[in-house]
Parts: sequence; structure tokens; C-alpha cells
Amino acid sequence: MERTLLNVEPAGEGWKVSLKSLLLDQKSTKFAAIEAASVHALERHAATGTPTGVRVHMNCGESVLVALHG
Repeated sequence: MERTLLNVEPAGEGWKVSLKSLLLDQKSTKFAAIEAASVHALERHAATGTPTGVRVHMNCGESVLVALHG
């Protein structure tokens, strides 16, 4: 089963949490956005059984997986 990835990426002076093009949350710090994204990913996995994860897009252009559920 394909893993659904939630994205955390810089947005203006904060960080946004999104799933594809749907904005789920926006936080002032990267760590708060990662925490919010992980909660969203865990809840989605619990509700659907689909594996989920959180991908953080860094200012340098790289991305890192920081949470996996399922």
C-alpha cells in the first residue's frame, strides 16, 4: 500500500502543513508544524489504515522524513 505523506514546508514567516494541495495547518515554528503534521498523520492512519508519514522540506531544497505511521 502506498504511503500518504503530509508535507511541512516554509511559508512566509511560518511553516505550513499540507496534504497534496490541501492546507491542513500553519504554525509559527518548524517544530510546532512537525508536531501538528505528525498528529494529522497518526489520526489519518488510525482512521483509514493507510500508512502515513511526515516529510519536511528544508530551505536548502532538501526534504527529510521525520515520522512514519503504519
